[in-house]
Amino acid sequence: MQIYLVGGAVRDSLLNIPVVDHDWVVVGATPAELL
Repeated sequence: MQIYLVGGAVRDSLLNIPVVDHDWVVVGATPAELL
């Protein structure tokens, strides 16, 4: 399973702005693993 931080959180991190919102993409997980 691979988990990636995406979206505005990545942008904010690159701009040295405090990250207050986390969006994740999970690749290679089964539905049971997500519970």
